[in-house]
Amino acid sequence: MTLAPLRARGIPAVKPAARMEMHLPCPDPHTPLTTFPPSGIIPPDENDLQLQGTMNNPVTLHEQRLRAQGKRITPQRRLVLDILAQAHGHLDAGEIYERGRRRDARLSLSTVYRTLSVLKEAGVVRELHLDGEHHHYELDGQDEHSHLVCLGCGRVIEVDGDAFAQAARQIGAAYGFEIAAAQVELTGYCADCRTQKEGDP
Repeated sequence: MTLAPLRARGIPAVKPAARMEMHLPCPDPHTPLTTFPPSGIIPPDENDLQLQGTMNNPVTLHEQRLRAQGKRITPQRRLVLDILAQAHGHLDAGEIYERGRRRDARLSLSTVYRTLSVLKEAGVVRELHLDGEHHHYELDGQDEHSHLVCLGCGRVIEVDGDAFAQAARQIGAAYGFEIAAAQVELTGYCADCRTQKEGDP
């Protein structure tokens, strides 16, 4: 049937619907395809990675120990903990004060002493009597180590304390005594001081 007879009868002609065509884009051979992890493997979550880094942070771990004892985390306490965590060795109160003043000009030496007293009482800082003049401080860690203290120059050398701890437990067992902790400090002269003494007339 053509369109003309329809118009003659007064019937509006309806045009045939246009054919719709869809053109899907072809993948670009130079564009890398998105890859997915193998089945059963879940990529690590950013929050989990951040939590793992936090748990490995010694300052954060000691702050948690302070909170568990009901003690506040003041800026001064966090500063002293951070200084001791970054120290390669043992520091006395004066050295902690000098390093702390570079980061907080308002820090006083008396505040350092009060902070060290609180941290020592909480068990997160150990006070070492390495010489007769100054007390040195370090973070309380899980590793057992002992100290060799030079009587000439005052140098302090950390050594593995497992052998000393084992000897202490054996001695304690011989007397029916249970050893809870052992801190061994051996005094003598380091190699440099021995060389200097041997070279002196």
